[in-house]
Amino acid sequence: MYRYLNRIFVTIIVMVHGAFVMNILIAQSTQDSIMNTRIDTLRQMFDKLYSVQTDSEKDQLNLAIMDFFTGILESPASIDVSLDTLDKIGKLVSDDERILVVTWNIPYIDGMHAYFGLLQYRDKNKEVLKVQKLQYTGFPREIPETKTLEPENWYGALYYSIVTTEYRKEVFYTLLGYDFHTPLTNRKIIDVIKVNDNLQFKFGYPVFLVNGKVRNRMVFKYAQDIVMNVKFNENMDMIVYDHLVPLRPSLQGEFEFYGPDGTFDGLKFDDGKWKHYPDVDLRKTNAL
Repeated sequence: MYRYLNRIFVTIIVMVHGAFVMNILIAQSTQDSIMNTRIDTLRQMFDKLYSVQTDSEKDQLNLAIMDFFTGILESPASIDVSLDTLDKIGKLVSDDERILVVTWNIPYIDGMHAYFGLLQYRDKNKEVLKVQKLQYTGFPREIPETKTLEPENWYGALYYSIVTTEYRKEVFYTLLGYDFHTPLTNRKIIDVIKVNDNLQFKFGYPVFLVNGKVRNRMVFKYAQDIVMNVKFNENMDMIVYDHLVPLRPSLQGEFEFYGPDGTFDGLKFDDGKWKHYPDVDLRKTNAL
């Protein structure tokens, strides 16, 4: 009799546990389905953003996109849902999976571009700690190379690569970005994001050591019809980029006439600094 009752008790425990696990799986599946639906709605919104004709329509739709996208990233379910279907925006996740960076742009009728972005910061357990909007401060201006900037005072760029480094327990997220700038010039930017203990994001940090001078970020301006390469090479453990020069010495400072001269420079992270190396030899690598 005792064995019979014990067997019934064990059977009940197994059934209850199985039902509990099943409910969790169903809830998770439902949550994923809802999030995937929201992502698909966002994709359609971006498709429409790049098909409407007037600047006012673009601005109005982009406001809705920003609010809707922020709500998605504030949800814990966004951590494990793929954003790959959002093919019209830049999406970067750091190597430690603590930070997600998304950026996009709006091309206007006059040939200028506005930029928008969101940062999602996560803890080590992949819980969402903060979502931060990047607020573009207006059409082309000079980007200061020696100042720290707040997300509310963002210069605007499309980020296409992120490099995670650490020094004395400080984590640096280095971003490589592109800016259409003006009808005559484009820009490439190398910048750093840091997150402090109060979960505040800061752009720019004095870690770039170039020719004996320290910068918070690096900005390259060059002719609009020229391609400039700035990439992180894993084999060299270095950011490698084209060396820019004017078409003629008399055009010094006229950046619409700047382009690569066929040589390359690099930045290597060492002792907490991105240190500049001129004339990097790429003959034995596939850096660019």
